[in-house]
Amino acid sequence: MTNKYKHLSDIERLSIETLLNEDAKLIDIANSLAKDPRGIKNEIYKHRILDVRKNAKNPCGNQLRCETKHFCTNFCETPTCKRTTRFPYVCNACPDRKECKSPKLFYNHHLAHQDYKENISTSKIGLKYDQASLLKLNEIVSEGVKNGLSLEVIIATFNLDIATSTLYRYIDLNLLTVKNIDLKRKPRYKSKPKKIIHIPVDYDYLKNRTYQDFKTRIFDDPHAEVWEMDTVHGKVGANEKTILSLLHRKSNLQLYFLLDACTQEEVTRVFTSIKLHLGDTLYEKLFSVILTGNGSEFKNPTAIEYSIDGDEKLVSVYYCEPRRSDQKGKCEKIMSIFANASLKVNHKINLARRILTTFPTKLIIIQDRSLISVHHYRCHNLFSMKRYMT
Repeated sequence: MTNKYKHLSDIERLSIETLLNEDAKLIDIANSLAKDPRGIKNEIYKHRILDVRKNAKNPCGNQLRCETKHFCTNFCETPTCKRTTRFPYVCNACPDRKECKSPKLFYNHHLAHQDYKENISTSKIGLKYDQASLLKLNEIVSEGVKNGLSLEVIIATFNLDIATSTLYRYIDLNLLTVKNIDLKRKPRYKSKPKKIIHIPVDYDYLKNRTYQDFKTRIFDDPHAEVWEMDTVHGKVGANEKTILSLLHRKSNLQLYFLLDACTQEEVTRVFTSIKLHLGDTLYEKLFSVILTGNGSEFKNPTAIEYSIDGDEKLVSVYYCEPRRSDQKGKCEKIMSIFANASLKVNHKINLARRILTTFPTKLIIIQDRSLISVHHYRCHNLFSMKRYMT
C-alpha cells in the first residue's frame, strides 16, 4: 500500500539527500519513496539551505552573469544558475561546486527534518503575528479591501507571509477591522455544513461479547439461565435517578434496582451486592448469561462477570447490536410499559410495578401468575430470590 499522502520521515529525507548527491532525476526520487513528485520538489525547495563562504569577497548570487562593478544595486542573495532555478534546486551534485565562487544551496536531511518538527510545534502555538505585526497586517488588508482588491491579490501585491485561508480565519475571529460584509464575494456564499464521518470504533469490551457470540453460546448451552438487562432513565439532570431492570427469560421474573445515577459505578454496586447475598456459586448458577444494550453504564463487563476479588469468571455478559433493541425485545416491551406506569404514579416504583402486574400483555399469562408476576427487589431481600429460583 502506498504512503503517498504520509509525512516524510527522517529516513526518507536521508534517501532524498543521498539521491540528490547522486544527481538522480525527480521522478526517480519520487518513485523510490512512493511519493508525488510535486511533494518531493516542494520538500527540496522549502528546506534548502544557503551556504556562503566566510572568506568570500563577493557574496552576490548573480556574480557570474552580472557585469556591474563596485556599486551594485541588484544584489541577489541566492545563486541564479540553472541548477538552482529548476530541479534539483540545490548544488549537492554540481560538478563545479568546488570551483564556483557563488553562494550555494544545499539539502541536508538532518536540518530539513529538524525544521519540519519545529514547524509542527510552532503551528500549534496560535497566532504567529505579534501585536505590532498584526496592526501592520490590518492596515495593509484594510487599505486593499477599500480599494476593491481581493485577499489573494493583497497577499501577492504586498508579499505577505500568510496563507489566504489564514487571513480569512483572522477576519472570522475579528482580529482585523475588515469584516466579512466588506468582502466582495464571501457574503454571497453559503457556509457548507461540515461532513460528519462516522468511523466505527472497535471497543475492547466487545471482544467475544457480541450478539453473534451470544447466539453461539445459547446454541452450545440451551439450558443456560439467560437474563436481559436494561435501564429506565428518570428526569435528565445532575441527580438523575435510574432503574436497573433484570428480566429472566424463562420465567419472566423481573427485578428492579433503583440507581442514584446512570453510571458504571452504580451498576457495579448493584451486582456487588447481589454477589455478596447470593455467593459465587449461586450467582454463577442463576446469572450464567446476561444480554444487555450498548449504554455507557454497561461498558464495564468484568465487574459483572468476575467475582468480587476478581480471581474467577462466574458469568458471561453479551451486547446487542447497535439500534437492535428487538434482540432483547421482551425486556424492552416490559420496560416501556413500566415507564408509562411510573408516570401515572409520580415515579413511585412500588406502585408502578403493581400496575404492571395487572397490565394485560402477551407476556403475562394469567394461568400461572405465581411465576410471571413482576417483583421489586432491593439488595437486602435477595434471599427470597434464592428460594424462588432454586
